[in-house]
Amino acid sequence: MLEIIFIITFVYALLLGIFIYIKNPRNLTNASLATTCILFSIWIMGNFVIGFTQNPFCARFVYAIGSLLPCSVLIFTLEFCSIEVKIYRKIAYWILSFIFFGLAFTKFFIKKI
Repeated sequence: MLEIIFIITFVYALLLGIFIYIKNPRNLTNASLATTCILFSIWIMGNFVIGFTQNPFCARFVYAIGSLLPCSVLIFTLEFCSIEVKIYRKIAYWILSFIFFGLAFTKFFIKKI
């Protein structure tokens, strides 16, 4: 039953992200929400795969994608609420997220499963 929920959530989030982006790709709010939805769907699929395999790479991948989600949600929230943030701050947020993304593939996060 849990597998069905994972698959439905994955498909729904992926289609929602694609639909939102196609609707108006030049709108930053749409692009940031689409990014969040697509990252979320990838994260859900990673959790689904971990249920079948005990592969450390899959676990690291899920943590890596999960480290990008908070920044994506933050950027969407700022855009949706029309809060002005300098571009260098947004870049700094993404750089910090990608640092954790990279660290997720090291032995510091998961040594073994």
